[in-house]
Amino acid sequence: TAAIVDEVETHGSETDLECLTYVLDCVAGSSDVTFQHGWSRDAAPSHNGKRLADFVAHPRSRGAGLLEAHVVAQRLYTTAAFRSINTPLRNLATHPVTKEVILPPKIVEPHPMPCTVAFLYDALKRMRAVAELEEGESHCTSHKAEAEAGSEAQAGQSVALTVEAEADSEGEGVLPEKRGIDTPPGGSGAATAAPADDAAAEVAAAASCGGAGKGLESAGRVRALCHQMRQLVPHTPLADWVGRAFAKSLSDKEPKARRVLWRGIKGVKAPEEFLRKGGTELAPMSSTCDLRVAARYARGVPDALLFMLLVDNFMQEGADLTFLSAFPQEREFLSPPLTFLAPTGRTHHLRHDGTHFTIVEVVPHYPS
Repeated sequence: TAAIVDEVETHGSETDLECLTYVLDCVAGSSDVTFQHGWSRDAAPSHNGKRLADFVAHPRSRGAGLLEAHVVAQRLYTTAAFRSINTPLRNLATHPVTKEVILPPKIVEPHPMPCTVAFLYDALKRMRAVAELEEGESHCTSHKAEAEAGSEAQAGQSVALTVEAEADSEGEGVLPEKRGIDTPPGGSGAATAAPADDAAAEVAAAASCGGAGKGLESAGRVRALCHQMRQLVPHTPLADWVGRAFAKSLSDKEPKARRVLWRGIKGVKAPEEFLRKGGTELAPMSSTCDLRVAARYARGVPDALLFMLLVDNFMQEGADLTFLSAFPQEREFLSPPLTFLAPTGRTHHLRHDGTHFTIVEVVPHYPS
């Protein structure tokens, strides 16, 4: 822990220092500082009032053999300090004329926080061992109550919207804004979701988190999700959208996946080379089992990219950080640096409110 403190004090920003002080010394939920989407940290009742020692003593921390430094590194990463961890890992040397990345890739200079990165990486590997023990269980769903409690604690900061799905062609459709996307109450297009839409959203969240049972494991994830939503909530805009968006691209050859994770990036298009060959994330890679969270990060620009991560086993899904995250409502899964994303060859295109969403199906692979 002392090494992490020394690195942040020496090389971190004021925001990094504030976040580290909060992680080390403050009671969870005691700070009024707000960050993305106007959220404050540790709003979930399950986190509120805890100190660092409580997160270190959590059964999942103990089961993975995490030291205090591991927990500090992971907690710190879930705060705004993640930028100071990720940015240096993505700063690659480029050709002075063409500006293309020089191969083999090499970062411009050594990372200013190597111990922090090392503890984070080691923690993710140890958490993978916990995931192996939980294989076949839905530990994401087990954290559902505390994650939702965190969202409810941010009441007044977001409203639910419903948008009728429109007829589409070539796999395109209209993307409804998900419950919890931070549109100010009373803002443009603000509306209250019907009870049926609340139910549909819950089914979508539960199914994408792998909480829908063995039937979803034997069938393709997206096909089963559409089927279950239509069975349970057959006449809602959300169910209609999911069915229409993916129906044309589904086939018997769809890869099987026990869980689907999502990653949203705004202002980005998927390069053709990536769609053919895949690509490697050089920094730790965050994803979520809640599509609504990923959409929140991708919306509001002309082009947005959503990665649909098809996870078949614990070796692919990353570490579930909900139990120690400063923002448990994000239901974050964190993969280590150098995670490779292999495209399945299927993409989906959706348009909503001037934004073109490209959804790319990928299979993640951990580095050895």
